[in-house]
Amino acid sequence: MTALPVDDRLAMRALRLPPGLARTHAEAAALREEIATRLDCRVLTWPWPDGGGIRICGQIYNLPAEYERLAVGPRSLLDGR
Repeated sequence: MTALPVDDRLAMRALRLPPGLARTHAEAAALREEIATRLDCRVLTWPWPDGGGIRICGQIYNLPAEYERLAVGPRSLLDGR
């Protein structure tokens, strides 16, 4: 994944997904639901023709374990796609 520009005043990070992922609304929604089901984390995904994006938003109600799962979990979901 490739990081998009960041603003340190925001509690979120947006990343471009590898080419070929989340190219359509249906693919982006399916990936978002797979992350929710398998990692028990909520993220925003959006479509883009060459490969969509993912946004992770940090808030006070998030638990450290959620960030730990998001640090390694998406890679395991994306490998082999």
